[in-house]
Formats: sequence, C-alpha cells, structure tokens
Amino acid sequence: ISRKLMATIERSDGSSVVADAYKEWLLLRDPAPREKEAFLIIGIEKADLPVGSKVTLRTCPETE
Repeated sequence: ISRKLMATIERSDGSSVVADAYKEWLLLRDPAPREKEAFLIIGIEKADLPVGSKVTLRTCPETE
C-alpha cells in the first residue's frame, strides 16, 4: 500500500495548488517485464497541469 504524499503544483502563471498524491508502480512488458513508477495526484485534472508546471512531492506528516 502506498503512503500518502503531498503534491505542490506551481503553474507558469505563478499560481499554485496543493493536493494529495500516491506513488504507484506500473508493470510494463516490452518484451521483458519491468516496473516504472507513476504518481496519482488526487483531484487534479490534466487541464490543471499546463506545460511548464512544476510538481514537488513531499511525504505528509504522520497523523494520529
């Protein structure tokens, strides 16, 4: 199970947004199986990440 991360998205227009993210592993077969990491950012659409945006991922503080 993946641990929750905090994603900060800084757009080229200077605006920013914070969202939860999770790391996932993709299994590819071309021709031999291999894994590649990917990140799922919750609640963010592709349109919210224009070209030139910077995404910073951090671990979330543990909550009790």
